[in-house]
Amino acid sequence: MKQPLILALTVLVLQAPGQTLFYSQPETKDFDRFRFHTITRKDNRLVIYKAVSFNSALSTGPLLLHSAPGGAIVESDISVYDSLMGQISETRLPLPKEISGVDFIVYDDFFYLIYQYLRDHLVCCMAVKVDFTGQFLAPPVCLDSTRNPTSPASTPPASSNGLTGSRFPSRTSITIASVTPASSPATASISIYNETIRNKQFLSGQCIDAGGMLNPDSRFREDQPLDGQNDLYTYYPRLAEQVGADELIIPCRKGRQVCLAKLRL
Repeated sequence: MKQPLILALTVLVLQAPGQTLFYSQPETKDFDRFRFHTITRKDNRLVIYKAVSFNSALSTGPLLLHSAPGGAIVESDISVYDSLMGQISETRLPLPKEISGVDFIVYDDFFYLIYQYLRDHLVCCMAVKVDFTGQFLAPPVCLDSTRNPTSPASTPPASSNGLTGSRFPSRTSITIASVTPASSPATASISIYNETIRNKQFLSGQCIDAGGMLNPDSRFREDQPLDGQNDLYTYYPRLAEQVGADELIIPCRKGRQVCLAKLRL
């Protein structure tokens, strides 16, 4: 029995060729400690923050950046990918060894990276201006600090994001807004999830159009895998992130290595 869907993936329904998946190269980072967040798309390139966190007894797989309570980040990188998920560059950020509460404020040509770390007995909230290749444009600035004499360095303050959980649910829906032309107002709610088909697990999807019809688009069927999949990969659609009106970044695993796949609907 299928689990209830949580959110809706909204895209413009067009009768178009099947889906396409583009894979990044497998990461050398530990699968269980991998974190990522898509910062922005710039000039048809994706700017992605990737991190390595402490191992945690609660952690059984890579999570969204804010969903790892108790897992301080020990390595931070900015990676730039082309439209085919080929890596153009990767830059290690010169941040303190153990940070938490990472967030981003994005502008046209740069972003502010917000983070917290424990300095002596002070929990400091910092901001640093970074360009889209990972170069610091100015030294980090302390926005606020508070005394916290009892907190060990490996236990960061709780994120205000409020997301919790440590396992990878197999099903998801992602909310994506589409720019819908006035001449074609129809949209569809599309759910992307893992489905067992012919004794193997595949990404699959179903859609409901604006009139309530189930699967009017022939590309989506309950028992039909999405196109372009590779059976060497295990997909985790619950943690997908929007990068365009009809594109998702989905973390996936190949053996013990983690990589990112771009799904173009």
